[in-house]
Amino acid sequence: MIFNLKFRTAEGKPVFKDSTALAVFFIDSKNLKNEFNKFCKDNRFEPNKIDAGNFLSKDGEQLTITSSYGKPDKTFISKIKTDENFSSDYFRNSLAGLIIKLEKENISNLYIQVPSFSDFKKYFSDEAYYIQTIIEGISLGNYRFDKYKSEKKKPAGLEVILNYKNSKIIKKVLQETTPILESVYFSRDLINEPAITLTPGEMVKRTKNDLVKKGIKITVYDKKGLTARGMKAILAVASGSSQPPYLMILHYTPKVKAKKKIALVGKGVTYDSGGYSIKPTSGMLDMNASDILKYGDSF
Repeated sequence: MIFNLKFRTAEGKPVFKDSTALAVFFIDSKNLKNEFNKFCKDNRFEPNKIDAGNFLSKDGEQLTITSSYGKPDKTFISKIKTDENFSSDYFRNSLAGLIIKLEKENISNLYIQVPSFSDFKKYFSDEAYYIQTIIEGISLGNYRFDKYKSEKKKPAGLEVILNYKNSKIIKKVLQETTPILESVYFSRDLINEPAITLTPGEMVKRTKNDLVKKGIKITVYDKKGLTARGMKAILAVASGSSQPPYLMILHYTPKVKAKKKIALVGKGVTYDSGGYSIKPTSGMLDMNASDILKYGDSF
């Protein structure tokens, strides 16, 4: 990870300590110039006229203001265009880009002025998902796989303070989103592992270590079990490898009464050596390990 993230909600008027950054978002509308000028006046910011002009121009997207004592060290201002190209993914990615940008900054506190949900209401199913997208963007932008790097920095701490009119929904969504992000991190780690380390047996081991403690029951069939059940397709593919195959069944029962049962069937190919590929060329470039959650099948 780039940072050791810690989220919290803002309580009252923000007090900017040392090593603090402020992130503000403006909607690209006819009122942009007036709102931007008012923001600068209220906060006694004096951005460079050329930089401000570029930000307010048609193609402008971001502006960074370096502040004096008593204010955030840096203020990152972003313009959001709610046009036909806008989506929840676009918004999520903009937050991810902000975290990546902070990597080279000496920042330990990030204060985010969360825009009003009313400005984005038609792009999100509800307010909770809107807040979830923000938290996901920050957290996913923070992901990095550097397990095997000989020279790597210890992640610095970064406290992310979310300022929003409804602090209760922030706390609720944070609690609900954390397990989702942990699952994404786990999947990404598997995908980024080289095939020499992530064998089928190692994948079973890691899955058990990570998921059993989360209340998921795991049943594993080895080569003997697969043979007894006549699972010849898996056995045929595995016959070309020195590594034995496995089949895992993961069963989760929620604490509350389930409305319906859902079954998902997938594959975890730790290495695919050939065959006709239906993957696009761009998808082949990072095919260094797991094919989990990737682009499709090879035949």
